[in-house]
Amino acid sequence: MNVTLPTVTTTDGVSTLSLPALPVASDDPQASEYAMVLADGIDAAATATCGWVVDVQGNLGGNMWPMLSGVSALLPEGPVMFFRDRAGEDTAVTVQEDGAGTEGMTFVSVGPRAQRDGAPIAVLQDRSTSSSGEAVLAAF
Repeated sequence: MNVTLPTVTTTDGVSTLSLPALPVASDDPQASEYAMVLADGIDAAATATCGWVVDVQGNLGGNMWPMLSGVSALLPEGPVMFFRDRAGEDTAVTVQEDGAGTEGMTFVSVGPRAQRDGAPIAVLQDRSTSSSGEAVLAAF
């Protein structure tokens, strides 16, 4: 299955990350490619960027791990959200220096990345944003 890869574009100092749905497992090579397009795009755009837009409009979901790892340089390291199971036990979804995961394990690594903090971030959603798109929204 071919997936639509995300894009990173910069216009007048504003960099926009467009994150489409990603219907593949974390061990699929396309998951890594998806995450790396975002992470490399953030690195390439950082010096010319005074603000970020993360666009999850129309993102119907799929695999959140490559999405979160791809944008991890824009998120603070540590817990960004939690899963709660039926027994009421919480599992933290965390950002590490190389991506996102749980309990210290990164599911789709983008390698060590510098944190890109300080510039404002807007997150765009619409009525079609669901599942993993919502997870990205919640992480911000």
